[in-house]
Parts: sequence; C-alpha cells; structure tokens
Amino acid sequence: MRVARTSFYNPNTHHNHVDVNCIREGTDVRTTIMLRNIPNKVDQEMLKDIVDQSSKGKYDFMYLRIDFANDCNVGYAFINFVDPLDIIDFVNARGNKRWNCFKSDKVAEISYATIQGKDCLVQKFRNSSVMLEQPHYRPKASLFTPNAGQHFRDEQRRRRSQFDRGTRLAALEEFDQDLAIHHNLYSLQ
Repeated sequence: MRVARTSFYNPNTHHNHVDVNCIREGTDVRTTIMLRNIPNKVDQEMLKDIVDQSSKGKYDFMYLRIDFANDCNVGYAFINFVDPLDIIDFVNARGNKRWNCFKSDKVAEISYATIQGKDCLVQKFRNSSVMLEQPHYRPKASLFTPNAGQHFRDEQRRRRSQFDRGTRLAALEEFDQDLAIHHNLYSLQ
C-alpha cells in the first residue's frame, strides 16, 4: 500500500511563498521558483514539455536535479522566468495540482528559490560537478525564450527586487545606468 507523503511546507508562514497578488501589485519581483514533488520518472525533456503547456517562451533557465546513481530526478527543479508576471500562469496551471503522469499521487508545490535570477543561477552551476555530467543532465539556460541568445533583461534591472538592493552588483549596475543617462543627456545638448 502506497502512502502519500505530506509536506511540512506552510505557505502562510514561509518567506519563499509565491503570492500571485504580490506579483500583480509589483511588490514581489522575484523570478526564480523551485518546483517540488516532481515524479521521479520525469526527465528534463518531459518537464520542459509540462512547463511549456502554460509558459512556453516565458522562462530562460531550468534545472531538474538528478540522482545520477539511479538515473532519476530527486523531485525538484529550478525555473527562472523572464518576468515575474510570467510566474502567475505557471502557478495557476501547476500549483497544488496532481501530476498527470506515471500514476503519481504527488501534488506540485511551488515556492521561490533561494538563489534568484538567471545570472546568479548560471554562476552557481558554472563550477558545479553537474557540468561534468552528460549534457542532458546539465542546467539549461536561454533555450526556452522566443529571443534565446538576446539580452533583454533591462526591465528586470529596472524592477530591482528588495533581494538585490544593497549588493555590490546592484550598486555597479546603478552606477552604469546613471552614467549612461548622464552620457545621453550630455550628447543631446
């Protein structure tokens, strides 16, 4: 007899809870989610197909964590959306719903990831041992958006979240933006 596991995740008290109202209001501009309770037989290509059902072209990074010894996933993935508003469709389509594959009783749970943004995710995995594995196990970046390969993150930089403020990178980007604005104003005179 198979017993369904219960989650200890309490969305009402967890700081990584995805609240679509906060996204709509613009008070939460995080873009990277952690998708949990994925059936172990789902591979990266299957997960891509599932995510594409509601979010095709709206995400630019995906990594399904794999147990290499058993050649199956460990039940969670990280997905970075191009814009925070893009998360809403995915949450509505997948959040707190049973998986329709492999006769699984698991219910998809979605929360924000601790590491936020494509650039930070790429940096984290760049020197990871997972990059030594076969290519189909590695994190995938920039393969999912309609503008794959183009840099179009200016809007995200303008909508900087509270998680980026005060960092050295944020200060440098702010300086670069101020310099560019000053240069454009000077060249118009």
